Amino acid sequence: MPIPLQTWVGGDEPIEEEFESVSNCDDPPHKPDGGLWTSTSFIRNGHTISDWIQWLERNQQYHESQVVYELKPEKREYDILCIDSYDQLRSVLSRYNRQSKSSSRKSELHGVFPSIDFEAISDEYDAIHLTEKGQRETRLTNPGLYGWDAETYLWFDWVFVDMIDSTPITEVVNDV
Repeated sequence: MPIPLQTWVGGDEPIEEEFESVSNCDDPPHKPDGGLWTSTSFIRNGHTISDWIQWLERNQQYHESQVVYELKPEKREYDILCIDSYDQLRSVLSRYNRQSKSSSRKSELHGVFPSIDFEAISDEYDAIHLTEKGQRETRLTNPGLYGWDAETYLWFDWVFVDMIDSTPITEVVNDV
C-alpha cells in the first residue's frame, strides 16, 4: 500500500543529505537517535496538519521558528512494521529486544524496559508506523512507548521525492 503524504515539523527543510540512520540510544531507550519522524497529513481549515501538529498545539510545544513541511513519499511499496495495539508492541519487543544500559529514573518511571532494537528493525523494515490506536494503547504501559505522543512514522531510510508545501507553524496552529 502506498504511503500517504507526511508532515514533518522543524526549523530547516528536511533534505536527504542530512538524513541520519537510526542508532540505538540508552537514554531514553524507547527512542533511537537518527531516522526521520513524520505523521500522516490531513487538511483542516485549509491547512495541512497531522496528529503530531495537533499534539504540539494542544500542549503548546511548538516554536515560532518551526515550519510544517509536507513530504511526498516515492510511489512504491514499503516494508512497514505497524504497531496498532499493545499486543503488537509486546510482539515487537519479543523479536527485537535489547538490553538497555539506561539508568534514567524518568525512563524507569515510564516503563520503557525492555528496549527496542531499532537498528535490527531497520535492517528489515523501511519504517515503524505507530497508529493512533497503537499510541493510545502503548503510551502509559509497561513496557511502553512513552513519548511517542501521536500517530507516527519513524523512517529508517530517506523515501521522499518531493516537498509539497511548507508553512510556518504559527499559521497552522492558530487556525486549528
